[in-house]
Amino acid sequence: DKASLEYSLLGFKLQPHRVNLHGHVRIFSKEEAQPFRCGVADHIQYNPVTHEIRLYADKGKHVLFWHQKQNLKLSAPEILITIDPQTQEETINGIGTVRFSFNPEEDHELKALFPQNQVEKI
Repeated sequence: DKASLEYSLLGFKLQPHRVNLHGHVRIFSKEEAQPFRCGVADHIQYNPVTHEIRLYADKGKHVLFWHQKQNLKLSAPEILITIDPQTQEETINGIGTVRFSFNPEEDHELKALFPQNQVEKI
């Protein structure tokens, strides 16, 4: 629903520092070489320098995240995704009360928001 971009001054150069997305945010991977990943959150903060992604939900709600290759389902108030700059390995951490499965409503929500052929194995 809303987006903002924060910049920081590095010497005499403006550099993107944080991308903020708020309200009904969906993320997914489209690259053929990458495993399909998708998520639903109320808010996302992305740091283009560190490539850290923080997905979080409004109070009393959960972020939903699914990673096909890792066969990972996460439902949590907040999810932090970091990428190791050396190995490019992705680390996914649930923060708060974390469930590693979806309840029927969450399962239905993801399947309704993303193409059926990509999430049919959830």
